[in-house]
Amino acid sequence: MAVITPGYAEIWTAFNTTGDNQTMFTSMGVAKSDTSPLTQAQADEILEIVADALGPMVSSAYAIGPGHIIDGITGGTNRLDGTWGSRVGDLSPSCLPQNCAYLFRKQTALGGRANRGRGYIPGIPEGDVSTVGIVSGTSLSAFITAMADYRNDLIAHARVSTPVVLHDDAMLTPTAITNLSAKTTIATQRRRLRP
Repeated sequence: MAVITPGYAEIWTAFNTTGDNQTMFTSMGVAKSDTSPLTQAQADEILEIVADALGPMVSSAYAIGPGHIIDGITGGTNRLDGTWGSRVGDLSPSCLPQNCAYLFRKQTALGGRANRGRGYIPGIPEGDVSTVGIVSGTSLSAFITAMADYRNDLIAHARVSTPVVLHDDAMLTPTAITNLSAKTTIATQRRRLRP
């Protein structure tokens, strides 16, 4: 489990689809612009920014949001559950099963396994992937754009300094993410989509 100290937070974006009663999540650590606690309004803005960045690559069979943020505060953490609602994905409602997901890499300027991460985004439209799990050219372009928007839109928020890879060792400083790269092959990591 990631250590979240004052000045950092972890965004948990929720994905729900009809017929599956379990919410799926993807997470992203962020360095805040200062160590003061996030307000509910700021948490909702950040959660909505993420949903809007990911919407163009997700099937309309999925609702994205609201999710929650674990905020690092003096003396521990504070969970802020999103209250803004949710939005549906922008793409075709016909999609792959929920155990199939886009895979993206959280890249940093530092080497080593501890200084990188990955994330999963469910809701891949059926026609966007080949029979061997390769994301099509058009969808790959949308995926690359969505990853750039995801990172850039977070940084544009007044309370976010930069996305980071959080660590489970309190002795390690979170590592700034320099790029979110889209993988060309889908993932089938069912357990990793569940908290």
